[in-house]
Amino acid sequence: MSNYTIYTIGDIDFVYTAFNGIALIFSSHGSNEWLRFAAYAAAIGLFYKSMKWVLAPTKNDVPIFSWIMGLLFYSIAVIKADVTLESVKTGEVRNIDDVPLFIASTGELTTGLLHGLITDWRAAFDPLTPVGQVT
Repeated sequence: MSNYTIYTIGDIDFVYTAFNGIALIFSSHGSNEWLRFAAYAAAIGLFYKSMKWVLAPTKNDVPIFSWIMGLLFYSIAVIKADVTLESVKTGEVRNIDDVPLFIASTGELTTGLLHGLITDWRAAFDPLTPVGQVT
């Protein structure tokens, strides 16, 4: 498992609770309703696409390909990653285990990019000496 860092500027307790809830939804020891919903949705989707293919006169689109793509996208949600939440204001750090990879990677990508840009802008536009003072 890889570790992802997500930066927060607000209340770290709120973000920590939200990520714990997301991890619980996709965990194996939590409620299995999500897995049951995904199985029902996959079965209904495959049945619908198959019936649409049988009734279509041209038979261009084979329904199994879109079903396999849905299975691949769902597997991205099943792969787990560890997330480290870091508060930009206070420096407090909290760890969360078993967050879905898609959520962890997009969170790190967006917050890491913005944190890097803000750090660079702060370094570029912070005056080294106060305005009007000549050394």
